[in-house]
Amino acid sequence: MSMESSHLGSGNLKADLFLPAELREELREPFGDLMSGDEAVSALKEGAKLFTVGDQCTLTFVEENIVPDVFIVDYQIKREPTPELKARFQGLSEVTKTVINPAGMITRELWSSILESLSSEKKTQIEVEGEEDLATLPCIFLAQNGSQVAYGLPDQGVVLVNVDEASKEKVKRILERMGESNAS
Repeated sequence: MSMESSHLGSGNLKADLFLPAELREELREPFGDLMSGDEAVSALKEGAKLFTVGDQCTLTFVEENIVPDVFIVDYQIKREPTPELKARFQGLSEVTKTVINPAGMITRELWSSILESLSSEKKTQIEVEGEEDLATLPCIFLAQNGSQVAYGLPDQGVVLVNVDEASKEKVKRILERMGESNAS
């Protein structure tokens, strides 16, 4: 099943996607280089658009006075509510969007918020009601080559992905295998 015919139309997601059980193990493998937070900060490329997914990962950069161009958070660390992060992240972005995205899903709403942020020069915070874990996939798939996407692996570190055709192709193969749900 190709994404052009099933999931995507003109860059927009046609249906919400859900993660089938058989893909869960595959997604535990890092999409980029696994490193410490300090190493990730040092590995940033000047001028590259930076996307971060996850509260702890975003905090890693914010604590070094680096505000990502796009950061996607749900105010939870390791599935535990961390409401003080809302205050910590407040005011860092010029645009804040709130989307609903249940666990194990990539909703059209999340996808379109990421897509819209690509054409903006403004720092964008996407607040997720639900779970943001799978947002890494559309970030890599939609970002321009040369961008960087960072996300956390709990108790392991930060994964930094240098977006290129190979990383986009890897993500595309996963997105093609995700299930469709027309119910939002």
